[in-house]
Amino acid sequence: MQHYDINSKSLNFITLILSFVLSISFLHSQEICNNGIDDDGDGLIDLNDIDDCSCYVSTLNNSIIPNPSFESFSCCPTGLSQTTCLNNWEKGSNATSDYFNLCGFTSQAMPIPLPDGNGATGIIIEEFYREYLATCLNSPLVAGQQYTLSLSMACRAQNGFSPYGECTAVNTSNYGPINFTLYGRTNCPTLPTTTNVNECPLVAGWTELGYATYTPNGSWSVINITFTPAQNIQSIILGPPCTVPSTYSPSGFCHPYFYMDNLILNQNTEPIEVNLSQNGSICENTLNLQGSTSSSGGTWQWFFEGVALIGQTSSTLSVNSNGNQIGLYTVQYNQGGI
Repeated sequence: MQHYDINSKSLNFITLILSFVLSISFLHSQEICNNGIDDDGDGLIDLNDIDDCSCYVSTLNNSIIPNPSFESFSCCPTGLSQTTCLNNWEKGSNATSDYFNLCGFTSQAMPIPLPDGNGATGIIIEEFYREYLATCLNSPLVAGQQYTLSLSMACRAQNGFSPYGECTAVNTSNYGPINFTLYGRTNCPTLPTTTNVNECPLVAGWTELGYATYTPNGSWSVINITFTPAQNIQSIILGPPCTVPSTYSPSGFCHPYFYMDNLILNQNTEPIEVNLSQNGSICENTLNLQGSTSSSGGTWQWFFEGVALIGQTSSTLSVNSNGNQIGLYTVQYNQGGI
């Protein structure tokens, strides 16, 4: 999606904002996102209805990881170490990985709101104590293909006693960066696969696939792990590296605690590059906005202030055709759902 912002201070020039978005439009309610009508009656029209007309991948339908936002469960958690309540997930070691859900048990230290839905998971990472989460994939990762795992993460020093509040006296930045690691196996084993709380998954037949260097942050942020498996992979495990920095140690009853949500794993595809240019002058009623792309066969739709301009479905928009109105112009290019 590309945007032009025309304001009263810029009648003699246009600021071009270029962004490249690889996205799948997923409409999960009755809002139609290109007809200029508030179809679902929530007061938001077309692109302004962010919940229904977001360009981002649906977290519940487009990840090779099952139950990627921990929304599906067989029981509402009532305390620690209840990953058995989660559908499709289990702790990867004998340590006490945790499941949180707003329907029941949560940690007071966990940042709210959650990135996606009502569920999240959490693990302790320390030099001599490490927790993991594991799952079998919806479909195997293919050897030689490049993938990216994107997940939301937050880290806080969490008190080990109920109600598991944040230890604000501990500065989590002092923990330092850590290589949050993804491991894989060619089969789907019985979980957990290790019993020692200080064992690295490599000793239980897992292979390191990749990692992202993460600096502890008390707010939710997104990390990405891009990797190419050497073998077909059927299951994954997430957690600390085999060597955890010595700075990751408890402080009294306070532990380095990592929260996870919204795990999206997909094969990388080539993005569609969309560019914008402009010619003419708004003062002479001749300003045109021109979209172009390296792809072909897709469709265009122009918007003004997030609302579809009906009939404006070519790659070129005459601003004069919209009455030379000042505001935000957006163009959407769609090819095969991308």
